[in-house]
Amino acid sequence: MYFSLPKEYREADLAELNDRIAAARDKLGRKLCILTHHYQRREVVGCGDYLGDSYGLSKIAAEQAGVEVIVFCGVHFMAEAADVLSGDHQMVYLANPLAGCPMADMADMADVMEAWKYLEQFGGDKRIMPVSYMNTTAGLKAFTGRHGGLICTSSSAPAAFRYALERRDKVFFFPDENLGHNTGLKFGLKPDDMVVWDFSRDDGGLTESQIYAARIILF
Repeated sequence: MYFSLPKEYREADLAELNDRIAAARDKLGRKLCILTHHYQRREVVGCGDYLGDSYGLSKIAAEQAGVEVIVFCGVHFMAEAADVLSGDHQMVYLANPLAGCPMADMADMADVMEAWKYLEQFGGDKRIMPVSYMNTTAGLKAFTGRHGGLICTSSSAPAAFRYALERRDKVFFFPDENLGHNTGLKFGLKPDDMVVWDFSRDDGGLTESQIYAARIILF
């Protein structure tokens, strides 16, 4: 989707933009809630009602029963998460529809689906549990849920791995290879227990014996 910020906003100075935001607040009152992520500039943070990380802000949005308009100053997957958690009467708007996250972009839906299709011959969701880091698209979160998996934050990754490995033989973790690898090490796993699926290579660049032996498959 092509999107370009209207010229009047690009050329407006900070004072005029603040006046426009104040006018919107006056019009919508308590029906409006502006969420700002930690990574935003000070000028943006100053306009927000709440400041936090993506998951925390999404939870806050879901708790605002009287709010009808939620503006998320962050990236695309964050607004998606807020939309998933918020009520049917609430509309979530992303301040910049083109704002993406490099980490979320590491796991393309088609590439993950291709990997999972191949892994189905090794037991699929009877033996492998998908665990997704929070920084993924809503489509991949839905895929993870359909197969009985978990969505985790960086701090809850160890708990997610413990849950998964108590119930299934392997974890398929995406998109952050480093987080998955370091979490595996916390469990005392050895390098040979963890393999990396390279989506740019046939069969992920892995042999069948590597996959059978692995406890963690890192995307």
